[in-house]
Amino acid sequence: MQSQPESVIPAKRLSARIDRRLARGQLSRFDADKAHREINDLQAEASDDRLQNGGRLKEADRFGLKARITRLKEAIDKERTSGASAPPR
Repeated sequence: MQSQPESVIPAKRLSARIDRRLARGQLSRFDADKAHREINDLQAEASDDRLQNGGRLKEADRFGLKARITRLKEAIDKERTSGASAPPR
């Protein structure tokens, strides 16, 4: 039986966090959509990195992904404390 690839991207938790902030008015629709796109980009990058390395992530790839996750979390929290910042439409 083949094991599942390890999960580096806490996509469900991050998406739920973004959606809560959006629902509470602590994050603009623009910033929520941007954060959701970043999650998708992170998942795609992790998948590509695994494909290039026999189904596993190299330590350097894992480190880079975790750093981007940390920056995304910080950006979500920053938007929460500074208020919604959607550009005018």
